[in-house]
Amino acid sequence: MSILSWIAERKIEAAVEEGVFDDLQGKGKPLKLQDLSHVPEHLRAGYLLLDHAGLLPERQKLRQEIVRLEQLLSACTDAEARDGLRRRLTERQVRLAKMSEDRGWAANEAYYRYESRIRDKLSGSGTEKC
Repeated sequence: MSILSWIAERKIEAAVEEGVFDDLQGKGKPLKLQDLSHVPEHLRAGYLLLDHAGLLPERQKLRQEIVRLEQLLSACTDAEARDGLRRRLTERQVRLAKMSEDRGWAANEAYYRYESRIRDKLSGSGTEKC
């Protein structure tokens, strides 16, 4: 444990003993945790900060939803539910592709060369390094 971690732990313990945390809003309620598996670990703090401030771009929200839908689709066993999930997933993927075109990536030669690796990286399924 680093010296900073040790100091932080001592300050937290002192605050607990003084009752500083006794009347916090939401006490006794479960935390609302987000699935951050699609966000690289070193970017999660910044991602959460932007998300809670409402500053995440729509493209990022779409990517997050696409990953979530892909996970649901892989776990779903009901054929009717799978069809609905596929439709929603396809619609989100088309919207994301349209946003990429509007951004000018369609004319970018480098994007075409690295497109599959970019998609693998964003979906978390690739093992290649860009």
